[in-house]
Parts: sequence; C-alpha cells; structure tokens
Amino acid sequence: MGIGKGKKSKSKRLLNFADSDFPFLEKLDELDGRLIDNADFFAVASPDEHSDAQLYDLLMTEYPDWLKQAKREKLLG
Repeated sequence: MGIGKGKKSKSKRLLNFADSDFPFLEKLDELDGRLIDNADFFAVASPDEHSDAQLYDLLMTEYPDWLKQAKREKLLG
C-alpha cells in the first residue's frame, strides 16, 4: 500500500492523476515471468479514508490466491 497517488489508486480523490508516486512498486506488481504473483500494490490518499475492514480487504486482495498457488507449487507445506 502506498499513501499518495497511483495508477491503480483505490482513492476516489486520486483517480484522475495520470502520474504515480510509486512507478517502481506498480511495475513490480505487474512483473512477468514469476512462478507465482507474489506482489500486489495499491495507493490510497490516506489510510483513514477507508474503514479498517475495507483496508484489511484491500491489503489481503491477492493473498488467498497466492496461498493456494504456493501450496500447489509445493512452496508451502
């Protein structure tokens, strides 16, 4: 999670920005050639613009699928 403007911003206040404060993290999020996608990134204007439950959901978006893939690839027991 980045606090600022991002291309995949979860903030309604930041959706109109074309530029990003986090180009490296956004590139890492979309990196090809990995066995398993192990990075997710999103930006918010402020962490308090979402409820705790919404923020938790945003933070955990890709984790359930990552966990299944990691077990399938025998990276986890």
